Amino acid sequence: MISGSNVHVIVMLIGNDAELCANYFPKTKNEKCRTDEFEIELISEQNRQDFHIRHLRMKVLNGQRTRTIVHLQYTAWDEAQLPLDTASFLSKKNLFYW
Repeated sequence: MISGSNVHVIVMLIGNDAELCANYFPKTKNEKCRTDEFEIELISEQNRQDFHIRHLRMKVLNGQRTRTIVHLQYTAWDEAQLPLDTASFLSKKNLFYW
């Protein structure tokens, strides 16, 4: 889906709960996530108060195409998976427009 749709930005609007979301990106720079079709590598990560901003490198294995994907993860969720502070959440909307 990401590869075929030419996606360059992923917005992760769910808590980092393994039951709710499968791990689809590497957690550290030393590891890679790999499937039969592509490989994903973490290039950089900025941890802000309520957001993580990651730059990922996705390499399509059969065509040797490579591109950078920006991964935005909102992290300030309460136990019911609602934003802790809606003003903080809404203030990040400018990150979604590239």
